[in-house]
Amino acid sequence: MGTTLAWIRGWSGVVRLALVLAALGVSASSYTARLRTTALRQLYFTVGQVIVLFLLFSTLLSVILTTITVQTAREYGLGLYALELVFRVL
Repeated sequence: MGTTLAWIRGWSGVVRLALVLAALGVSASSYTARLRTTALRQLYFTVGQVIVLFLLFSTLLSVILTTITVQTAREYGLGLYALELVFRVL
């Protein structure tokens, strides 16, 4: 019971910090021209590093799900409905 309460208290602190940071991030008074430029540059470079891996993973996952859906539809004799099933899965 004590560890559960400590876990909840720990995560409540994390959630509280996230909410405060989100409120500051949305607030226009938090940004000066220099800070805005620095933040945009940082976002640009950070996203640039991650976007390629994200796109590759998303594409691979989509191909796998599409293949599984089409093969399963064919096995059950529903090949005509495979395209509709793919759209519903994705």
